[in-house]
Amino acid sequence: MKKAIIILALIAMVVLPVAAKKSIGAVGLELGQPTGVTFNYDLDDNWDGYATVAFGLGGTSYVDIVAGGQYKIAEFKIEKAKFDVNVGVQGGAKVFFGDAN
Repeated sequence: MKKAIIILALIAMVVLPVAAKKSIGAVGLELGQPTGVTFNYDLDDNWDGYATVAFGLGGTSYVDIVAGGQYKIAEFKIEKAKFDVNVGVQGGAKVFFGDAN
């Protein structure tokens, strides 16, 4: 578990400076299966990008890397809450360690 957290921290140190061309929207913990860290960043007023680095431990250990982008097609408000309607694409890779059955 400690090795996986160290790996995530090292990947974050590489991803954050590259992703922060404009501004970082959020950095969050991804809970569940897989567990990892998600970085969301604003490219401009209409485009947002994100990257997730996750890991799975247990019977089969792996690292899961996902990156994608979203384009805002509309926005609206309900009382004081602002909502965006987005379309997007994503791609990723999963690297297994050990016996992947």
